[in-house]
Amino acid sequence: MNKEGDLITIIVPIYKVEDYLNKCIESIRKQTYQNIEIILVDDGSPDKCPQICDKYSEIDERIRVIHQVNGGLSSARNRGIDIAKGKFIGFVDSDDYIEPTMFERLYDGIQRYDCDIAICRHYVEVKDKLLIDMPPVDRECVYDSKIANQYLIEDKAIRSYAWDKLYKAELFHKIRFPVGRNYEDIATTYKLFDQAKVICQLQSYEYYYQIRENCISDNRSIDKWYKNCRDIVISMSERYEYFSNKRDLKLKELSFAKLVPYLITYMKLGYQLRSYHDLDHYKQFLKKHKEEISRNPYISKKNKTIALCLTYPNTICSIGIPIMDRMKKVSMIGKVYHKVNDFILIRKKFDFSLQQGKKLRLFLFETPCFDNMGDHAIAYAGKMFFEKLTQEIPEIQIIEVSGWDTLMAVRQLKKEKRKNDVFICQGGGNMGNLYLFAEEFRRKIMKAFSDHVIIVFPQTIFFTEDKHGLRELEKSKKIYNRCSKLTLLARDQVSYDRMKKSFKCRVIPMVDVVTSIDATEYAAKKREGSIICLRSDKESALSKEDNKKIRIICEQFFLNSLITDTVTLEDINVEERDDALKAKWSLFGKAEMVVTDRLHGMIFSLITGTPCIVLGNNHHKVKETYNTLAKCDYLYYVDSIDEVASTIEKIKNKAMPASITRFDDEFKQLNSYLVEIIKG
Repeated sequence: MNKEGDLITIIVPIYKVEDYLNKCIESIRKQTYQNIEIILVDDGSPDKCPQICDKYSEIDERIRVIHQVNGGLSSARNRGIDIAKGKFIGFVDSDDYIEPTMFERLYDGIQRYDCDIAICRHYVEVKDKLLIDMPPVDRECVYDSKIANQYLIEDKAIRSYAWDKLYKAELFHKIRFPVGRNYEDIATTYKLFDQAKVICQLQSYEYYYQIRENCISDNRSIDKWYKNCRDIVISMSERYEYFSNKRDLKLKELSFAKLVPYLITYMKLGYQLRSYHDLDHYKQFLKKHKEEISRNPYISKKNKTIALCLTYPNTICSIGIPIMDRMKKVSMIGKVYHKVNDFILIRKKFDFSLQQGKKLRLFLFETPCFDNMGDHAIAYAGKMFFEKLTQEIPEIQIIEVSGWDTLMAVRQLKKEKRKNDVFICQGGGNMGNLYLFAEEFRRKIMKAFSDHVIIVFPQTIFFTEDKHGLRELEKSKKIYNRCSKLTLLARDQVSYDRMKKSFKCRVIPMVDVVTSIDATEYAAKKREGSIICLRSDKESALSKEDNKKIRIICEQFFLNSLITDTVTLEDINVEERDDALKAKWSLFGKAEMVVTDRLHGMIFSLITGTPCIVLGNNHHKVKETYNTLAKCDYLYYVDSIDEVASTIEKIKNKAMPASITRFDDEFKQLNSYLVEIIKG
């Protein structure tokens, strides 16, 4: 336990959280960094919180309790800041809890990088699940004030939360949280960053943010969201004015671009609720900044158009806004909505003409432009595979069409198709109704080109066994079975059996195409630590306690355990794909071991020669795919969390793989199949 170092003040604002407070306070008391004072600010809580606070002040001399008349979260935090004795200040919300190492690691980051603010990572705890809601940070980052504020305003790599940071106390000399306003940290964090010279961001997950009913950020009530949205607009307007006054063009434009969508939402809610009291004020604001909106490179065309519409008289907006909202509901996903609109505006977007010497177009459809690294790896490996195929069939011209361009490309190609065109659909784990947008894209391709050669690269199929799943399966059956030259590649035995049962086409068993890659060039000679790569989506089979237990076990065996994911939570385009993949493979290649329930977490381990403990997801996908890779002796499937520790011991007592497991015979056979199919 660290008893040395500067005093850290930890401020806990408290109101109506009696069911959560003990866990919160205990997690702070157990900090490995011991030189702390804990200020519990009872904000006039009407439940048992005041008594709980007083009880803890009697048993821990580091705890001070303030009882005050209810003034809100900002008032409580400010009261704590006013009496703080520490050289550094941190915050913990009273319905959350923290890792024992949180403040030791934050303080260590400040010392190592000589910075003014340190930021850690956090989990979102929803019922029995731990979720990651921000892009994973695979390395520690150090920023100056301007870059940190840029990331903060973009609201991706850094968020405004007060509670995931440790601050030098002097930064609060002239800064306080705005009393009476929710989302108060939006109004303060950028000012603290602007006062700081250096800010560091750590990789470690130290904070557990619990989502509970009736919390401040619960916006399920439209009236509550209207009020909260107004508070956000006020804070973001202040931020915009702040950077305007500082004449910082980029931060000013970014601040304005972030303000506009919330302002649009707030005004639309006002019309919906017939609450007009400050709509005229914001209507004038939009009119005043009309030219600035049109010039701002960070505001989308859609929001520029809507902002312009909101300057019209209230009678027009009252009628027009509901119509616009109904139009938006036509599409499942916003991006698809824009592509549908583009049908009307753009007749021809793509150049699908054959290059000199080429006679056959091979279209790679549905390649990803979103955040799943596994899908990007499939696209990368698939393109490499087909580029090799052109050595045998040199007249092939490869044309890649990204997922979001599928609808427009199909529309155009229906008018420009050739008899010998070949269509390849992206492989992966999205055949079924779990990711219906991908299934819809595939259906569009099959409907449009049912008499052409269509090959679906290795897929896992999963339709849920309920009314929705059965209905969608019947839709796919009708469309797939109309295709006269369709070939499906099944990524596992269960998928093979289900495809054979459901569809009247050729079905071929095939390993995931990413296993064709040799990524050992990105592996380090000296391996250190473990990687924990666990999913936090609807396919997860792990509880929050399972997740925590895996982390504890890994930290018992390894000095460093990095938490990451193969889903980045920020879109990656085709141009960024190669660098993003190589960075992720380098990360896996530095580790002594990986624990994952991600299918491509397992395969990234395979292609980098990294021993890997594999856990299942909530259906057959991961386990059955593992079975296709069973000849790899450094992948270890476990049926229970209880097997993880003993499997790590087995890995640590075994030499690192001398070479990676290859599947060359399988891909030679696939190559022969494709040559046969394409040449007809």
